[in-house]
Amino acid sequence: MTLLIDNIFAQAFQYSPLEVDKGTYRFVNKRTLSELAKQGKRGIALPGKKHGIDTAFFYFNAWMLGKVAREYSLQTKDPSIAVLFRDTDGTNSSANDLWKRKWESMIQGFARAEYECGVPMLPKPKSEAWLLCAVKDMPYQNCAALEELSGNDDSPDSAKARLEEAMDGRTSAADVCEWLRETGFDHDSVAGQMTSYREFRLRLMEVLDLCK
Repeated sequence: MTLLIDNIFAQAFQYSPLEVDKGTYRFVNKRTLSELAKQGKRGIALPGKKHGIDTAFFYFNAWMLGKVAREYSLQTKDPSIAVLFRDTDGTNSSANDLWKRKWESMIQGFARAEYECGVPMLPKPKSEAWLLCAVKDMPYQNCAALEELSGNDDSPDSAKARLEEAMDGRTSAADVCEWLRETGFDHDSVAGQMTSYREFRLRLMEVLDLCK
């Protein structure tokens, strides 16, 4: 996912931050965000009508990541962009608006942190679907249907299972990164067919212009 972000950045500004300085990207893991949320638990609104049980996790993650990014920018006096990557997951029986509610929860979480440079990166059902659009037998064709795959890895026709089949089992992070570097990724084709990718790219481009 970092390579996709870097590629979009390179298209916009004609250089790759990864190639210039690998330290440009800073990773904050899920556990750290959860610990930060626990530390500030007294000030956290409990899930309710606005932040249900299935979306509260996304809201809190965005809130905490926004706080981390905002503090970093204040300390370094450098602009920053925070990209929160989480899979939508879900199954074929999940509510149709699950993706939208999780997306909005992230947006609201960044807003709670008073951080306007936050970007939800929320593949539907998960990142394997975005990659499948590029690696399947007929690349970049009929990709909208991939967003309807099951996000449950135990499903026989899950996004993860399909990607493993399409890549002959070579789906480690290193393998996928190597494939992306060698083959590239048609962002326009994927964005034109897959709503979750289009909204992510639109938001990232908006933030790149706002927070550069």
